Amino acid sequence: MSDFLNKVLKTNKNLTKDEKSDLKAIISNLKKKEFKIRKDILNCEMALLYDSYKEKGFNLKQINKFYMQDKDTINSAEEFLKKQNNLKKYLFGYPANMEDIDCIEEFLKCLEIKMPLSNNCGENYNRKIDCNYAMDSKEWEYKIVEEICKNLGLGTLNYEGYITSGGTEGNFFGIKNGFLNLPNSVFYYSCCAHYSIQKFIDLIGKESIKVQCDSNGKIDTLELLTTIKKNWQERKKSAIILLTWGTTEIGAIDNVEYIIKYLKENDIPYYVHLDAAFYGGIPKNQKQSPCVKIKKLDIDSISVSLHKYIGTALVNGVVLWKKKNLKNNYITYIGQNDNTILGSRSLLPFSTYYRVNKILNRSEPNKYLENVNYFQNQLDKNLLKYSKTENSNIFVFENLHKYIIKKYQLAEINNKRYHIIIMPFHSKKYINELVRDIKKFQKN
Repeated sequence: MSDFLNKVLKTNKNLTKDEKSDLKAIISNLKKKEFKIRKDILNCEMALLYDSYKEKGFNLKQINKFYMQDKDTINSAEEFLKKQNNLKKYLFGYPANMEDIDCIEEFLKCLEIKMPLSNNCGENYNRKIDCNYAMDSKEWEYKIVEEICKNLGLGTLNYEGYITSGGTEGNFFGIKNGFLNLPNSVFYYSCCAHYSIQKFIDLIGKESIKVQCDSNGKIDTLELLTTIKKNWQERKKSAIILLTWGTTEIGAIDNVEYIIKYLKENDIPYYVHLDAAFYGGIPKNQKQSPCVKIKKLDIDSISVSLHKYIGTALVNGVVLWKKKNLKNNYITYIGQNDNTILGSRSLLPFSTYYRVNKILNRSEPNKYLENVNYFQNQLDKNLLKYSKTENSNIFVFENLHKYIIKKYQLAEINNKRYHIIIMPFHSKKYINELVRDIKKFQKN
């Protein structure tokens, strides 16, 4: 097997068709043996485990009860895995990249299973300070943050960040940081912003204004800027603004560059947080995509989800902000600054870093477009009606049949309108099945 790897790494030759076939056969055979060995190991270790219960004073009846419970859990887990793998084929209503893991990511996950609790508490961006709690994975967290920064066109000299529990925490952090920097402010957000924003408004009790969206789903720029200017001139209220790069429902992108330019030209103090949960994970090399290249935008903070376009196994995200915008908050207990929302965070450090690096730096330039174009062509060919914003992978339909909604896990966005989100992991087989179902029930 090492001969095959040496050929790939040390020569310009590709593996032949026969060599590839031989390798696949070897892999298949080894995986069958691996599963059997794992089962054998499990049975042996269970015998030792239950024997240890006898030494601890449990009786035979109790031990047999434990065995039946454990056996049921293992069987249920195997059935659950089968069910989830089948369901993912039909996941078209929510932004999650279910692309299969490759051999390296799988091996890294095997290593991570053996890790004890790893708790990243406090900051990771000042690496000169050692936290009192040493069992963390901050070195790898920092590498993940670096990769996201590079993809967005930002440098870690000017921006820093940490791993969040998802886009919601990232947005909470941005809004909170805005009020720490500009306490005498009004918070502005779009009626098309993610529903979690209302949660934060309810918590902080600060003055906020919900701004209408235009016909394209963007925040109404004229209404926003007129209101901001009036509040500044008449009340000296600065502006904290949440803008969106890809709204949840249709993928609309706010006029971020124009809004920031206007605020600067009119000398209005502001803090802009950008919610880029989905589109922020698109690799910067993708053709005709809504990827975020924000170096020239001069935003104050941004949130990106790792489980959406990038498709990590756990629900995680990254929040980034300008270094100058963060206050000192040293916590003696951990020997660190802690400006995070949740304080503690865990991640699968090696497989997450590998996945982020792979998606952002090894994706083919047409990866984003391939399935989007294919689905759109199939819809047009079958004369099926939909709407879509420019460069978006989100297709909006009206009055879909409940069978389609259930089967393909579609989200209702408003008034019997549903969106279908096309991702790189979708196979053409299931895209074709979706189109056939839409056509079939549309006729009925």
